[in-house]
Amino acid sequence: MEKTIRHGIIGLGKTVGIAASHIEGLRRNDSLVLTAVYDILPQNARDMLDRMGVSGVTVCQSAEELFSMVDSVSICVPNDQHTALAVEALRHGLHVLVEKPLADSADAALALEQEAAARPDQVCMVCFNYREYSVYRFLHDYLCSGALGRIYFYRQQLGGNRIAQFSVKREWRMDKTQSGPGALADFGCHMLDLAGWLTGELCGEVHPLAAACNTVIPERQSLSGDGLQPVTNDDCAVFMARSDSGTLYTFTASRVGIWDHSIEIVGEKGMLRADLSAGNGVQVWLREAGGAYLPENRKVLDISNEQGHTGILNTFAACIRGECTDPRTVAYGRRMQATLDWLDQNAL
Repeated sequence: MEKTIRHGIIGLGKTVGIAASHIEGLRRNDSLVLTAVYDILPQNARDMLDRMGVSGVTVCQSAEELFSMVDSVSICVPNDQHTALAVEALRHGLHVLVEKPLADSADAALALEQEAAARPDQVCMVCFNYREYSVYRFLHDYLCSGALGRIYFYRQQLGGNRIAQFSVKREWRMDKTQSGPGALADFGCHMLDLAGWLTGELCGEVHPLAAACNTVIPERQSLSGDGLQPVTNDDCAVFMARSDSGTLYTFTASRVGIWDHSIEIVGEKGMLRADLSAGNGVQVWLREAGGAYLPENRKVLDISNEQGHTGILNTFAACIRGECTDPRTVAYGRRMQATLDWLDQNAL
């Protein structure tokens, strides 16, 4: 029987909380048991647990109290608070899963990278959870098999629709001092992580080329409702990259509306497309290298559409048990943050 790992969550959220995805993922994990939670506003934590029908979990009055009760922790607070809490958790001997992006800037993540490097027996991962999605696992194996041959170009779009409503009040995600970049970081980090993982074996490292960002709703009502406040980071972004092999990548990130969560990859022996928001499999259109695209060669492969945080929590638990290691380290997360910083600072 697997040893029980007592798990905690810090940051339950007031408007929309990623902690809910961690709680849902923990329901399907045989090793990690949700034991304690902490939020700076304890009622937020109680409300979240009540909404999700979770009982038997301690609502702590401080992060230190939580650290004393658990073996591992998910850090789900605003981006600018990730690294300080993760450092403290490591110093209390815990294994740590930090939500993405790692920080609000690469410089802010340096202390955490150094702390994690000094504690190699403790797992400290960044929560790039899309790699465990069933469609992306299929795409990874399919591309690495050489089915498309040399990759010509790669296109992806990702985002959300909730913040498209003008009535949504200004929250920390819209404040650059708390979030860093907006949609560029929130969704762009997932897309850059997937691009490197899906095509890295074939194409080498992915390097940023250019970006353009826009804030289309420049002011929002304050959370207290007593007036308008400026939105200080981007609502939408488009950016480009090129791999060592010359493959071109284009990405669209939007928090003010996106039609679908889709990915398209074109190579010398065919192309594929998947829409994870529709969950209707993977479309594949193969050809002989350099040959014609014939209508009869278009197919739809029936691939399951498992999403959420269950997969990465399972991987995190396996790393704690010493069964594997994972490349989504703090050092990797900080390199990703440096790429996001460069795109943001050089955006048109």
